[in-house]
Amino acid sequence: MTALGGQPNFFQERALNAIPMQVETVEHRFNLGFETIYYAVYEHGKPLKGYEYYPFHQWFAKFIAQPNIQQYAKSFCEEVCNNPVAPSDKVHTWDGDIYRTLLGPDGKLFVDGGEEGRFLFILHVDFFQSEGTTGRGKARSTGIASLRCLNLPLHLRDDVSNVYIPGFWRGPKEPSSPDAQLAHLLEPLMSDMEKAYTRG
Repeated sequence: MTALGGQPNFFQERALNAIPMQVETVEHRFNLGFETIYYAVYEHGKPLKGYEYYPFHQWFAKFIAQPNIQQYAKSFCEEVCNNPVAPSDKVHTWDGDIYRTLLGPDGKLFVDGGEEGRFLFILHVDFFQSEGTTGRGKARSTGIASLRCLNLPLHLRDDVSNVYIPGFWRGPKEPSSPDAQLAHLLEPLMSDMEKAYTRG
């Protein structure tokens, strides 16, 4: 980052010092203080690369134990149920049409869970150059997935203690989307999400 411009300036130095040196620091910052499951991608019986997965249910138990989280979820669902027609002007997250059409495993509206808490999440996956770029293009790509709870107000939704990070994936290259090369990386997460959806 600073190789071309001499010594790092104050802001560059601050940014460099903020980069965690140990995975435990990252785990603590993202509220991931639990054991990971190690997965490997195999080809012809030989492991090509591995990645760690942070189980959703363990994170979720810590997440809903935080103050007011369950109340936010309930308020969100009540807001949708009390307004069965989505407003044409979208101001709040709960104004979206999907919440009024998404069915639960019981065939009723998902947000109409009665006393059972119903949580909705948005998935984001992105890859970035973890070692910077060279004049010849990408050097190495690292991927990260995150889930944010849509039931929370925006100022809490993006708070790192409320963001679930299922795992990080090391390159060297970004998986091909048209070839669905990301599917095997997301499989443990999708399996956990299916269990949460069907069993609660």
